[in-house]
Amino acid sequence: MAAPRVSPPDTIAAMGWKRRALDAAHHLGAFRAVASVFGSRRLTVLTYHRIAEMGDAGSIGFVGNVSATPAEFHDQMRWVADRFAVVALDDVAAAAAGGHLPRRPLLITFDDGYRDNLDVAGPILDRLGLPATLFVATDLVGNRIPPWWDLAAWCFAASGVREADLPLIGPRRWTDRHREAVSWIRTAKGLPDAALREGVDSLPRALEVSVDDAPFRHLMLDWEEVATMATKGWAIGAHTRSHPILTKLAPDRIAGEVEGSRALVAEAAGAQPRAFAYPNGQRTDFDAVVRSAVAAAGFELAFSLVPGPSRRSEYTSDPLAIRRVYVHHGDGISRFAAKAGGVARFSEAMR
Repeated sequence: MAAPRVSPPDTIAAMGWKRRALDAAHHLGAFRAVASVFGSRRLTVLTYHRIAEMGDAGSIGFVGNVSATPAEFHDQMRWVADRFAVVALDDVAAAAAGGHLPRRPLLITFDDGYRDNLDVAGPILDRLGLPATLFVATDLVGNRIPPWWDLAAWCFAASGVREADLPLIGPRRWTDRHREAVSWIRTAKGLPDAALREGVDSLPRALEVSVDDAPFRHLMLDWEEVATMATKGWAIGAHTRSHPILTKLAPDRIAGEVEGSRALVAEAAGAQPRAFAYPNGQRTDFDAVVRSAVAAAGFELAFSLVPGPSRRSEYTSDPLAIRRVYVHHGDGISRFAAKAGGVARFSEAMR
């Protein structure tokens, strides 16, 4: 899961002209010009979470974690296949160790372990002949208790109350349940892990809802399905056990999350995973202590959510901090092209 995203009311009106501006820039080739700044040897790594229809996702979890609808994902993969050399994780590992990638290499990755990665994204990738990598948070696999952010969003959606003394943030009144859920999730993510988990445990009672596993039975992959994906050619990597932000943990817990997830993935996939993805993935989420634990566990590569792409000199000299491009539903092909071309990284460099 990456940072929750929602448009505040005063920006919604501006989105129309921004989208038109992106469309115009896309058709004029502006994003190709930005991409040329990083060179044809740059590595673009796309990050997806869920591939689902918005209404279906909204009924069982956090809509903000939907990266694309099936139609959007299909269009994006067609666009990628026409413009990039889509590579496998093993290709990136070999290149980081001194080998070479083709011009305009691109890696497709998924985080967390949602079942729609297999059922929805998988057939689209198969038809186009594109390899992909899945980073699983191992405690979520085969677990009918969903990720905490999906549980929190479901509690707000299922609740009939419009005001409550909410754990972590206190008394609140709201008219928009989705917006309030996003606000609560954002606050929870900024807290120490123990406080976050305690708040999630208290939320159903505060919102007067009763939680059972029925809505979530088909949300996450089970271990048999993870093994099936490995046999279908997916590379399987680790994403911790319980998906904490690792810098908020004590060093012994960091090691347990990293090493434990690696062992479980190895058992399911039949091989030691080569790569790790940092939960949340911002610069403050993987400090020297975290990186040391990842290296000590034996991972060759680790991926952040710091905006990409990465230059060859970066992923060869520091393969435990490879940048990725975060894909979010509603991007549209122009915004997607901007992200894949490195506009977010270019903007970061200009600040």
